[in-house]
Amino acid sequence: MLAGPMQQKPVLSFESFKATRHSQSRAYRAIYDWNSPLFRYAMRATPPIRIIVQNRRVTLKGVVATQLERRYAYTAARNTPGTLEVKDELQVENTND
Repeated sequence: MLAGPMQQKPVLSFESFKATRHSQSRAYRAIYDWNSPLFRYAMRATPPIRIIVQNRRVTLKGVVATQLERRYAYTAARNTPGTLEVKDELQVENTND
């Protein structure tokens, strides 16, 4: 017998999971689109921009080469339909731009 109350993690419903996955796909396509200046990152085995979506809120993590690329990623994520908020945690390799 277990002592104390059992802690249960909240279960993500299928609809919520599907909506989150759809939002993540939209953000990924907006940032890494073939005509995007960030497309070169998409061709890597592990793209340097990690896109995390929770409840239609997007967090961008990782490293980009310039401040312009950082702004582009933020703007692309922000303009993705269904996005409520974007949190930019990207770091810039070259701070001279």
